[in-house]
Amino acid sequence: MATLNPRARSVAQPIAAPDSTTQAHSSTRIRRAVVFGLGTLLIIFNAYFGTYAYVVVQALIWTQTALLRGPVVLLFFLVLLNLLVIRLARRWALTQAELLLLYSMLCLGTCAAGYGFV
Repeated sequence: MATLNPRARSVAQPIAAPDSTTQAHSSTRIRRAVVFGLGTLLIIFNAYFGTYAYVVVQALIWTQTALLRGPVVLLFFLVLLNLLVIRLARRWALTQAELLLLYSMLCLGTCAAGYGFV
């Protein structure tokens, strides 16, 4: 007997296996999460070191220059580390866009720490 529901299926159809675009999308989401996690860890380190250098050592003015020293130094070390990663495992290397994102996250975190938000 036929049903009146157009959504009802008379024959069970197998669920299609995920194609390459779905796998690429999940890979992109994981990579983006790793980059944001790395940026968060670098912001925490940068804010701690900037506050420590200013309050305890009173030698480095980490957050009070036009070109913020903390993000520039950390970006330099990230690029050096990225060059090593390119030689060992190219697919794990950071792209220019990801490095720019990390640098901008560090700049904003340093500005917040410099105004006393830590």
